[in-house]
Amino acid sequence: MKKQSLEDLLFKKKPLQILLSLLSGPKYITQIARKVNSPYPHVYKILKSFERTGIINLEKSGRIKVVSLTKKGEDILEKLKEFLKIIE
Repeated sequence: MKKQSLEDLLFKKKPLQILLSLLSGPKYITQIARKVNSPYPHVYKILKSFERTGIINLEKSGRIKVVSLTKKGEDILEKLKEFLKIIE
């Protein structure tokens, strides 16, 4: 699988929606998939890319995977929120 840069991930619609869905705290992958109206495998693939860049943690809780932001992810999300306010 080709490694995506952080820039490639953050400036595409679905990855941005997925990241913004974590604003309110940790979520299950199925919750994120429903919220962004995208299939679970697609969301999981994007989340694995985010995990490789160090902006989220994927933790297994039984059969369910919980997604949470790292400190780096929180910092990026704060800056993205500011950016989105400017361009609205």
